[in-house]
Order: sequence, then structure tokens, then C-alpha cells
Amino acid sequence: MLTEHKKRQALYLNITQKPDDSDKEIVIKNNTSAELIQDILDYFINDTNQLIYPSKSYAVAIIYSHLIFKYFGVDIYKSLKDKDLFLGTDKFFAPYNSQTRHIYNRTLKSLKQRDLLDFEASTVSQVKSSVGFFAKEFFLDHADLSSIYLSLLTD
Repeated sequence: MLTEHKKRQALYLNITQKPDDSDKEIVIKNNTSAELIQDILDYFINDTNQLIYPSKSYAVAIIYSHLIFKYFGVDIYKSLKDKDLFLGTDKFFAPYNSQTRHIYNRTLKSLKQRDLLDFEASTVSQVKSSVGFFAKEFFLDHADLSSIYLSLLTD
């Protein structure tokens, strides 16, 4: 049985197209762990016109896991461990596990130390974009509309 947030996410992805990021340059890096962590942190600190993978995937997973906790009460680490956090739409996403936990843990620690965990208050363009997309994907701005669509998904 799908949870409420998964129903909303699945519905959104079924009735819309993926966002168009074609105006941004896509960069794929094969970083060391330290470089990857720095690139993830940069996502939260510096505006960029590039989509840098896999760091963007880690950053958005951190944003989503925190917002899923805030709006749906699901533990942050449970969301990060969920291989279907993005329902298969992000081929670079790596769930929290024994190979990635040091990356997530160090990044989260650094974000906390820098007081950067309030993603909804961020002024960094790509963070604002991720938060905005989350709100659309989970129908946070359309409570009435989401209840209609969710009724279509109930058994």
C-alpha cells in the first residue's frame, strides 16, 4: 500500500512531464568522496547554471527527505534509504546505505554547522527550484486538487 506522499508523487509523475532543465548545462563528474561532498555543499551555497551529477542527486535527496519529514512525518533516513525516493526518475540517485552513508552524514553535518537546513528559506536558485518542484510534485500548493486526484488512486 502506498503512503500518502508516494500516492501524490506517483500521481504527479503520471499526469505531468518531467521538468525541462534544458537551459542548464549538464556536467557529470567522477569525483572522489571529498570532491563529491564539496560539490553537494556547493549546491546549497552557490548559484549555478549547471546541473552537476551525481552531486545534484544527493542534494535533492537531502532536500526531499527533509521536506517529506516536515510535511508527511516520514523519518529523514527512511526517505534517504528509499531506492524509490524519486520513483526511478533520477538515474544518478544513490540511496543511503553502507557505501553512501559517509557522504550523506558528512554533508548533513556540514549543512547543520552552516545553518543551511532550512531549504524553504534558501535564496540559492537551484535550492529554491528543488523546493518549488517538491511543492508541485506533492501537491502542497493544491490541497483541494490533490484530494480529488488522490481519490482516483484509492482502492
